[in-house]
Amino acid sequence: MKKKGMLAKFAALFTTIIILAVVMNYFCATLLSKNYVLEEKQNYIKSILDLAAHTMEEAGEDTLLWAEYCEENAKELDIRYDEDNSGDSGYQTENSLAQNFSKMSAVQQKQQMERITEKWIQYYDYVLDNYGLKYMYFVRVSSENDIVYIADGKPRDGERDGIMYRYSGDVDHYDEPLSKSNPVIWKLWNSGDKADIECELSNTEYGRTYRLWCPVVINGEVAGLLGANIDVSQVDAEIRESTLPTALWSCLFFAALLTVILVFLRKTIVLKIVNLDQDVMQYSRTKNPEVAAKIAQTRYAQDEIGSLAVNFSDMILSLENYMTELNAVTAEKQRIGAELDVAKNIQASMLPCIFPAFPGREEFDIYATMEPAKEVGGDFYDFFLVDEDHLAMVIADVSGKGVPAALFMVIAKTLLKNCTQTGLSPHEVLEKVNEQLCENNDAEMFVTVWLGILEISTGKLTCANAGHEYPVLRRGGADFELIKDRHGFVLAGMEGSRYKEYEIILEKGDQLYVYTDGVPEATNADDELYGADRMVEALNQDAGSTPGETLTRVKQDIDQFVGEAPQFDDITMLAIEIR
Repeated sequence: MKKKGMLAKFAALFTTIIILAVVMNYFCATLLSKNYVLEEKQNYIKSILDLAAHTMEEAGEDTLLWAEYCEENAKELDIRYDEDNSGDSGYQTENSLAQNFSKMSAVQQKQQMERITEKWIQYYDYVLDNYGLKYMYFVRVSSENDIVYIADGKPRDGERDGIMYRYSGDVDHYDEPLSKSNPVIWKLWNSGDKADIECELSNTEYGRTYRLWCPVVINGEVAGLLGANIDVSQVDAEIRESTLPTALWSCLFFAALLTVILVFLRKTIVLKIVNLDQDVMQYSRTKNPEVAAKIAQTRYAQDEIGSLAVNFSDMILSLENYMTELNAVTAEKQRIGAELDVAKNIQASMLPCIFPAFPGREEFDIYATMEPAKEVGGDFYDFFLVDEDHLAMVIADVSGKGVPAALFMVIAKTLLKNCTQTGLSPHEVLEKVNEQLCENNDAEMFVTVWLGILEISTGKLTCANAGHEYPVLRRGGADFELIKDRHGFVLAGMEGSRYKEYEIILEKGDQLYVYTDGVPEATNADDELYGADRMVEALNQDAGSTPGETLTRVKQDIDQFVGEAPQFDDITMLAIEIR
């Protein structure tokens, strides 16, 4: 299909070009032929006019006398336009009329002029019938604005009384002087020079014709102007007749040229492209890399098509290598993804995730959540009973994200829980764990920690802060407020760090909320931070909510603020309420 389509496109393109070339050739040939035919016709009519003018000039003074007499008296003559007077012996020649004209009576003069007019009309009729002219006539210029018809030959269509025939004595009057309205006639009338004869296009009520004028000169005086017309349609027919063979030969030549071009294109371009296209489509269907070798082994010319074939072969080989590498990378990614899912589940199982956490304890209600930014995260929380009267609570944030942070988180969580369960106070736990984490910390990771131990019977909460976020406390039915405690340095940041404790007395109805920096640093699409102020506002939307409801409300407010922006950091929260 593509082969036929490409050939069809080439054929359409070159056919269009050839048609344009034939048309242009035809118009050029027509233009050249028109000039040639017009020149021939001009010479032909000029020769006829020269012959007719010479015939009239041979009559000498008789012609001049006749022309001058008819200019004044033609309308009084009784001319028999349709009769043949060739046998009338009364017509005198050889200047006999001019010699005896003054001795004749007025009636005789009139009769002689009628016979001469009829003779010249018959002569013009003969020329029209035998030489292919449309009109032939003899005129004189009677004034600067007037032309008088002395004699007019019968038109070839035979019309006598219509507008196409002019009778002797008819006058053409021009509003403008002949020097402007008909300069050709005016020039010939005044010069009498036959070298001034020009062919002109006449488009009047007598039709579209080509017209020539020739002066009839008697003894240096212009007796009148002999005019002849040939029909434009007749000239156009001869032009078409002369150009038609040229057009036909041009069509045949260009048709042959088109065939040669299409055969050449099919052999040198189309077939090669089609074969290359079939090989590429075969690879597309089968994904067989041997197609590249087939393309490479095919002999193409050292041209653009050959270069295209080499590029296709290289592309297929490169694509095969890429697909092999991509499959390996995909398999490895899937394996890592599966392992991360396992790690995520393991990490989640390490954190308290069953609520209520202590169904048998009515003194408090505790709830916590953790949502990592990646499959596994570095944030963690923990709460456990040190003994029957002491509840330890931990929330921490490891530097970094992903697998390294998760591994460091497991170590930090384990050390914190083990140290706390030995009965140490919060600041002692932080100091001891800091020393342990600083050992062999080649990765230079660290962790922020807030640690609180609640004496359940009294409500006394002893806390220590290692570079972590401020806790938030709600007293009874009042609003949540930040507790700007004194921070110590982060754990694993520097050996020998010391941490101070502080105490908070929690009473019935009080609720404590702790969190990681993923909450206030949540970012929307405009890079705007969620911030601690919005967090406190969200906490205060419902003063009577339980810890679980509090954490859910804050998370919903964060999600609404962030919108479609990706999660930037782990989000971990913990809340406890004294009952």
